[in-house]
Amino acid sequence: MSEEPLFESTHAALRYALNYSSEQYGENWLGKMQGGSIGSGKGLVGLDGAAQVGLILAKLMRLSEIEQAMVFARCAPKVEVCPCCGGDRETPEWRHAVERLAAWCIPATVSHMRVRRELIAKYFGVKRVEFTTLAALCGLNRKTVAEHYAVIEKRLRGAERSAQSVIDDLLRESGLVGEMENA
Repeated sequence: MSEEPLFESTHAALRYALNYSSEQYGENWLGKMQGGSIGSGKGLVGLDGAAQVGLILAKLMRLSEIEQAMVFARCAPKVEVCPCCGGDRETPEWRHAVERLAAWCIPATVSHMRVRRELIAKYFGVKRVEFTTLAALCGLNRKTVAEHYAVIEKRLRGAERSAQSVIDDLLRESGLVGEMENA
């Protein structure tokens, strides 16, 4: 008996799991009586959704620390609403992933932690400062910052590719994600 996988891609499964809110609830009795549906139509609400999240996170925890940090930096929400001011602030999960990668991704010539954090954030799509501004803030040359980014980007790209391959295999083996077409 072959069932259709719940997710079309590993990225979709990871995004779902890392964005899942514990404050989601199953459909109430009135909604069930009306025959309405909520969600994606795959039954991923309430405890069913939480169970799928648990399965995905269990697979994710089988990755190395660096591979996990790669997945969190790529797929977890980057910002949340600050309860104090209502503005945006980095989520603790995303910030921890960037910190972990900044400690790991040390080219021989980059010892400035702020430079590493900013360049890693840039790699994952968060552009906070330009190279020129970052260089001035940290007492470096703009060209030096750009060269460091090239080194860090290459290292991150390789590690991310490896993490993606491992989590792809784990989620496909479990049947949560379908087989890749034309692979």
